[in-house]
Amino acid sequence: MAQVHLENKSNTKWVVVAGSMAVVAAAAMWWSRSSPNPEDAGRVTAVAPAASQAMAAQAPASSTMTAAQIEAETKVLQERQQEAARELENQPGMKPIVGPITERPSFVSVMEWQMLKGVAQQAGDPDRELTRLVNFLRFNKQLELWEGMSQSPDKAHRKELAEQLMAELPTRITNGEMDLTEAKRIMTGLLNDAEPDAQARAKRAAAETARLASTAEAAAAASQAH
Repeated sequence: MAQVHLENKSNTKWVVVAGSMAVVAAAAMWWSRSSPNPEDAGRVTAVAPAASQAMAAQAPASSTMTAAQIEAETKVLQERQQEAARELENQPGMKPIVGPITERPSFVSVMEWQMLKGVAQQAGDPDRELTRLVNFLRFNKQLELWEGMSQSPDKAHRKELAEQLMAELPTRITNGEMDLTEAKRIMTGLLNDAEPDAQARAKRAAAETARLASTAEAAAAASQAH
């Protein structure tokens, strides 16, 4: 199955939102069900749009699914990914979820939900981990949405979303989901929409950089303490 690094203390950036990842995960699940050797599931490492071709080439003789069927299922998965993404387009200012999540949020596809729940179960506190994963998935989808609005004339909309994303950057560092360098890179882009005045933007950039640096130092100290 496609590998996704999701540990809290890691500085490795991950993005579950990618439709290709969900497609590969689905292919791996199918492979695991159809292959006589469960270990073969790990062989499915191709990235969409090559996923269906890779599965067709590697499928065991006992498989009951054809390349056409795999391609059709891949298309369905991609459509479901797009449907989930549209939920955030309709509610771009969606805030972080607090507390345990017992039902699949509308912006999370069925495939993503299965993946996140499976990963969360491996953590010491599955409920807390699931909330973290869902919130980071939402953050990434909102970031992707904001990036896609670069040519939009709706400056107020872009500003609102940029402000929210920027406010969450310290949390992303604290959770180990991104390092200081990545957070500063994202912040620089967000500030262009959050603060249109050049002088005010420069002043705010200095303040935000200091805040992120302080957060990173605190996160590093906490990590060493453990």
